[in-house]
Amino acid sequence: MLADTIGELLKGFDDKSDRRALKRILYFLEKAGYTPQEPDEDNQPPTDRAPFERAYMVSADAQGDTTVVYAYQRDRKVRWLLARINETLGVVGAKEEECAAEEAEAKAARYAESRVFPSVMAEVPAPFARWRLKRALALNRNGAPTTIAYWRSHLEQASEVPHPALELPRQAATEDDLRTTAVGMDPTLMWRLELGAATPLLRSLQEAHLDRAEISENDRRTRTDAIIDEARNEAFNEIAIQDHATRLLDLAYLLDRAGQAGSGLLMAAYDELRERGCDSQYARGVMDKTVVIYVETMRAAGDARTAKR
Repeated sequence: MLADTIGELLKGFDDKSDRRALKRILYFLEKAGYTPQEPDEDNQPPTDRAPFERAYMVSADAQGDTTVVYAYQRDRKVRWLLARINETLGVVGAKEEECAAEEAEAKAARYAESRVFPSVMAEVPAPFARWRLKRALALNRNGAPTTIAYWRSHLEQASEVPHPALELPRQAATEDDLRTTAVGMDPTLMWRLELGAATPLLRSLQEAHLDRAEISENDRRTRTDAIIDEARNEAFNEIAIQDHATRLLDLAYLLDRAGQAGSGLLMAAYDELRERGCDSQYARGVMDKTVVIYVETMRAAGDARTAKR
């Protein structure tokens, strides 16, 4: 009912003007005899059948955004939340869908069959999805997408769930495996650091190459390695480490759920990243990849400017 929806939205909005507007609508509805009910009241499905609840997750994209699809049933409708969450920014995008309870299983089957190459998508436990959404929502500093307002009160009831990937077995891996293979799998090919973090690095590298006439090739290579090491130490701070560690956990778990190979190597990379941080082979591989992507991006932009002349 409309009154129920307004009541749920009222719990989700923080802005005072939005709350005043919703309260005014609710006032008129109550005057007309419509009173919002709490989700646990009599408008729930019969107790002999558990309400529909399902969740799916898509591994992180180039920006580090992970998509979570979460659905739960209220009355005879199933609402679906599709949210993009980021380990540093919170919920960065959200939309919702709705279907009749009788159509929910068919809709879930379509999600289960979805392919999002090069990312990986798989079903995950609903309590884990609720926790990830709640944790992400807590990171939003400048307000969350308006779509999330309806869901806030429901998500706030979620309890912390340890990441299920932590129970996965680890694969014995060489440094080369960790540096090249783990960051060269199809789902990780687009992972990188923020390109903005590479700008000072590229400027320093350019200066080093401009001086190549004054120093030997060996000295120039040593200087270049030192510049990259310094940049990696700055770029792979605790925030970046936590972000990429979560990406590795998510991907390892989704690969395992999807019956695909590679989870053991990713868990080995996760362990090394948590232990060695910016000195890990994974961090070195991602930094190298970031530099290459940045150089290629700058070269493409230069070629485009030249072509316009």
